[in-house]
Amino acid sequence: MLGTKALELKREGLVVRLPASLLSSLQKLVPAGQGKNAVISFTLEEIAQQNADAMTTKAASSVKAKIKRGGKMYDVQLAVKLADGTEYKPEAFASPITFGLALEAGINAKWAGIYRIATDGGLTYIGGKSGDGFLPAELRQSGIYAAYEYDKSFADLAGHWAEQAVKELAAKHIVKGTSESTFSPQQPLTRAEFAAMLARALHLEADHTEAVFRDVDSSAWYASALAAASQHGLVNGKGNGMFAPHAAVTRQEMAAMLLRAYEANGTAPKAPAPKDQEQISAWAAEMVEEALAHGLMKGRTDGSFAPKDATTRAESAQAILNLLSKRQ
Repeated sequence: MLGTKALELKREGLVVRLPASLLSSLQKLVPAGQGKNAVISFTLEEIAQQNADAMTTKAASSVKAKIKRGGKMYDVQLAVKLADGTEYKPEAFASPITFGLALEAGINAKWAGIYRIATDGGLTYIGGKSGDGFLPAELRQSGIYAAYEYDKSFADLAGHWAEQAVKELAAKHIVKGTSESTFSPQQPLTRAEFAAMLARALHLEADHTEAVFRDVDSSAWYASALAAASQHGLVNGKGNGMFAPHAAVTRQEMAAMLLRAYEANGTAPKAPAPKDQEQISAWAAEMVEEALAHGLMKGRTDGSFAPKDATTRAESAQAILNLLSKRQ
């Protein structure tokens, strides 16, 4: 009946949008010959305050961060029901449901996200980008969902210039510490680690899992993220089919990856040339210039860019946050 139109539901503090492609896909769940009187059942049940508080307490014990619920908690269920009461539920939605929650006062929107809450209290980060007072995310399965502020601190970042950038990216589950309590901001970052950060930040997925580079084992923790970054044209190898995943990513290499991810439209005011411009490799010179012009990176305080220096974990966090801010 909806044709190609999405079904949008609104109530105070909540907006839900079900795409037409999802609704039509539900027909495939019903066995042949049984769909005559089938109906689509979509329910949004608000979890009672007491139960929501109990689930939040359980969830808080499962994470190494301070969490605060940012609004109401909902049980979201989608199914097809037959006249005899039989239900068919998709394990995963063919197309995602857009689910937006209003955040309560006092919640830091930069640290907020939509989470799926398991029966054992485990939290799965779904996403969310705050705008107009709502935090929208894409749901891909039924379950219990709520918005949480995720406040992660690291002892070695107190007062550090990158502290806020790291806290924001940790809340988006893009970066992790080198331990539960330390971030190691001055530690060099590898090429594989930065490629994985880009893939997580941009929600990239690989179309296929075949090895892209000869020196990347398909079982490596970063293999799928690196494949996604490569397939989307964000990273290049070092030649001869090699990527050098464990080599430190240089500042000029990071500038190139950031610019490819930025997909710049138009030109930006030209940034002052760094005083060590002649040290920038020819292949990277234009991309470094554009990365500086678009505000994706900054030079060092002495006016240099240090193109071949290893990128630190702190620098990479700030650069990823710059990228996300520019892409909004």
